[in-house]
Amino acid sequence: MERVIDERRPLGSFLCIEEEGERRYTAVDNETGDAFTESFRTEEAAKLWLAGFLLAPDEAHDADDFLTEARVVP
Repeated sequence: MERVIDERRPLGSFLCIEEEGERRYTAVDNETGDAFTESFRTEEAAKLWLAGFLLAPDEAHDADDFLTEARVVP
């Protein structure tokens, strides 16, 4: 993942699961060689962001919050 971010190659969309501490999903959109990177608590929000359904980071993080809270069962 670091190579994609640092070298901006290869082109494409990437998802990495970070297991240190709280599980996080790091999504990298390198379709254009710009390596846009966001971190999420849910895999679903990360995939939605990579697919372009959530264009702005704040939209993506709002969805991430919603999906995280939806998993909590009282």
